[in-house]
Formats: sequence, C-alpha cells, structure tokens
Amino acid sequence: MRDTNKEAYDRCLADESANKINLGIGILIGPDGIPLQSHAYYKKLHEMANHLQYDPQRGAYLKPDPAVLESAKQFLLDELCIPEEYRKLCLVNWCEGGGSGALAQAIAFAFGYYKLPKTLMVQKKGWIGYRAHALTRRLKLIETEVDFSDATDGTAHKNLLIAQLVHNRTSKRVTEDQWEALAKSRRRKGSAPVIFDIAYSGFDHARYHQAYLYTVLMASNFFSLRKFLEYGIPCMIAWSPTKTKGTFRGRPGGALVLVCQNKKDYLKKERFLTAVSRANTGFLSVATYALMRTMHDNPAELKADHEKALACIWAAEQRWMKGTEDIPSLRKYFDYSKYAGMFRTLPTKSGSLERLAQNPGYHIHTVDMYNDDIGINITGLPESPNTPYILASLAAEIHTTDK
Repeated sequence: MRDTNKEAYDRCLADESANKINLGIGILIGPDGIPLQSHAYYKKLHEMANHLQYDPQRGAYLKPDPAVLESAKQFLLDELCIPEEYRKLCLVNWCEGGGSGALAQAIAFAFGYYKLPKTLMVQKKGWIGYRAHALTRRLKLIETEVDFSDATDGTAHKNLLIAQLVHNRTSKRVTEDQWEALAKSRRRKGSAPVIFDIAYSGFDHARYHQAYLYTVLMASNFFSLRKFLEYGIPCMIAWSPTKTKGTFRGRPGGALVLVCQNKKDYLKKERFLTAVSRANTGFLSVATYALMRTMHDNPAELKADHEKALACIWAAEQRWMKGTEDIPSLRKYFDYSKYAGMFRTLPTKSGSLERLAQNPGYHIHTVDMYNDDIGINITGLPESPNTPYILASLAAEIHTTDK
C-alpha cells in the first residue's frame, strides 16, 4: 500500500528547484520557517546518549527509576485532564514508535482482551496508518463521517472505534453535542471499547492559547473523553508527544493509557497489558526514557513547548485568514465553527497534485488524499512575498463545492 505522506516528502526532497515549498510536511513549522523542537527534551536526550555504556551495577537493560515512572504518569494524566476519581484506575504503558506505537498496542490489547468482530471503525479521510492496521490484521475497515453522524445507529457500537479529538487530515471539528450523541449510542450492552487517538491535544483550541490558562484550555479539549468515562464506556488512549512537544526527529515513544472500571478490572487488565507490552519488545529506548526523564526533571518547559505549538498553529491560522480575505474558496476552511488544527484536506481538480508540484512560479508539494483531494499542513505556509502567489495557485485548483 502507498504511504502518501512519505511520497510528498520524497517528491519535495528530490525537487532541485530553489523555489519550492512542502505544504505536505507532517511537523509544525514556526513563523520563521524553522520546525518546532523541544530544547528541554533534546538536551536530556543528548545527556543520556553520552552515558549509554554498559554499567555492571545496573545490567544491560535500561531500567526506569520508579520516581521517574510516577512523575511521567502524572504528567500524562494531567495533560489528558483525567478526573481525580479515575486516576488510581489508570494503567500507563510507555511504547516505542511515538503515537503510532501506542496505537498499535491499543489495537493489540483490544483484540486480545475483548471478544470483538473483525472490524475497525475509523473516521473518513484520516491517517493512512489505520488502513495499514486493518490490512495487516485482516480487519474490515469501516469508515464513518468525521462527526460520527452515521456511527450511532444499528450495530455500530459493536465495532472497535478509533476516535480522534482533532481529525488528521481534514481538521473538521466534532461538536460537544456530536460527542455526546456518540457516547450515548455506546452505552448499550455489547459495546466495543473506544480508542482515543490523541496526537494533537489542544490543537483545535489553539486560538484561545493567550486568553485562557493552559490547564483551562486543555480541560476544554477533553470533553469527549470525560463524557465517555462518565458513561462507563471502556476507554483506551493512544497518546503521542511528536507534534505537541516537538520531538519528531528523536522519535520517543508515546503511551497507552487504559482507564479501568474498578480494582478487579485494573488487576485483570494489568496482567494482559504486560503480555501486550512484552510482545512489542517490552523495553524502553533511551529516546523514550529521555522524554520521561524530562517530564520528571523539567515538566514546566515541556508544557511551555506545548504552548509554543498552540501559538504556532494560531499564527498560521492568522496568516491564512489574512491571505485569503478575498479568496472565499480557501477562507471557508478557516471557519472555526467547522475547522481547527494543523491540517486541511482541500477538494481539487483532477491533476492538481502534479500541476502544483510543477507550478512555473513556485513548486508547491502537497499530499495525495485520493479522489483528487490534496492534504496540506497550514503551518508550512511562510510569511513571505511569495505567500499571495502560493495562495492564488492553490485557489486556482480548488473545486467550488466539496466533492
């Protein structure tokens, strides 16, 4: 199967033109054109990488300090705004491979622990990795509308559901009423668990990052998760630090969080989670442990990194809003009641991907989203004299109505 994200990266890398831009890039780009990176994390990673030699007192494995494990767990539960009454019932397993690794473990746990149909329900036009999971596990992939409007009736509740708080790639918003309707539909007997795929926590509230305290903003972001917990629906969380903390090149692991119903449920799931973890190496890399150590030693700076990410998205939204004042076909994708986050999927004409990449004035690389749609990262748009030309070139390829 194709990896269209990597294809966009490779196309741009192979393009020798001096006038090119990668609007399909998967990381946050600051207004200065430089990717966001966590100085606190990379400082810790560099420090630990210089002390990797074998220690006869500690053995060959990287054994985490219990205090670091606890600090990292609390940092994570704080960010996810898990209510106090659930915290003692949360299992946290650190995984390799960023949020992708955490999601892989969540799916492995779900199909190993529960009796589920061989189906995987996801939102349409989402991350390509969901298709890969369905393909390699021989699961029937069921794609729902982004707002779950077709996932609340019939037997939909029996399917393992992966839900994104911020949709990757369209950035379409799901309202609180829509989350509530979905949660109510899964209160029925025989409902499968829900995996919350959280790679962009807070990104749909980025425009409020200056008006509200960080903790207040994050609490607003996790309304859906709290509603599912309130209704007693089994929840798993696949969390990623990659975009929110600027750790892309270091690739530390993410975390799988299981919110249990009671102590008995906790102990039973803990035993099975140990098996799932061991099946996926069961060991921590120095990259992942460096992140956990940063959570322990310097949590304030990691939270500041997250706030910088929110500020970066808001700055990008402002650039697009300013540049599209007279381009309604693009400006509609910055209506906050419908869209928010770092990505957009644009309905374009046939051949747009190739024409934009070979644009005579400026080579614009985007992601192939199939059916002629293209995917863009809004933070990839620079603040430069070329910006109006780039926007006009995109607008020339947009369909006047969504397909």
